[in-house]
Amino acid sequence: MTKASNHALPASNVIRSLHKQIILDFTSKPKTSMSELPPFRTDPGFRYLQSPTPDWQFGDGLRTNTPLGKQWKADEEEEFQVFDPAKEEPRDLYKLMTSGITPRPVAFSFVEAANFTSVEAPFEVDEWIGSGLTREPSTIVKPPRVRESGFSLECELYQSVPLAPPATPDEPTSYLIIGLIKLIHVRNAVLDHTKRVVDPSKLRPVARMGDITYSTLGDSFRIPRPQWESVKGDYNVQS
Repeated sequence: MTKASNHALPASNVIRSLHKQIILDFTSKPKTSMSELPPFRTDPGFRYLQSPTPDWQFGDGLRTNTPLGKQWKADEEEEFQVFDPAKEEPRDLYKLMTSGITPRPVAFSFVEAANFTSVEAPFEVDEWIGSGLTREPSTIVKPPRVRESGFSLECELYQSVPLAPPATPDEPTSYLIIGLIKLIHVRNAVLDHTKRVVDPSKLRPVARMGDITYSTLGDSFRIPRPQWESVKGDYNVQS
């Protein structure tokens, strides 16, 4: 989490090319029929709340003075399950990745600690110290991962793409870093009963929005993906 190690962290290669090739089954999900679910809420359901630990201070890391923080810490005892993308079936890997990666996810219980790493400190300053989070040695890559994280990716640099304005194509202003995922570490405590897919109600992700706004997971709904065998007759009727 020092400035020098930031390049090793991105892991956005979520194999999106598989999206159109794979129809996810729902065997790992609760067997509740769609008609039994509560109706869709039309109200926005959005309001500003205090952060999970408003009294968080420098170096606190994961605060365990709340029931949720205490439980998150206790869940460490269940250890982690490690997935090697090179050994996983593409279908299973896709399901795991899409279940564990939400827009810039941060666990609710240490969001203040993660936010501290955005401090505009000098290049040489170690952000680990201020965050109070725990270095956990990685298995393959050199930078450590965050012990408190429920879903961690070990990545190697795959490609660094310079981004430059059209008017000055030879003067990059930033770089798009693409990481090659080597290992995936997932807390057993956040996996569903299959131990192959993340349960969002257990992961309790916090999404980074615009400005300084974060958002927690609210009401969710599920839409089964259509299968060609069940809809191709409708196409024949329309044609």
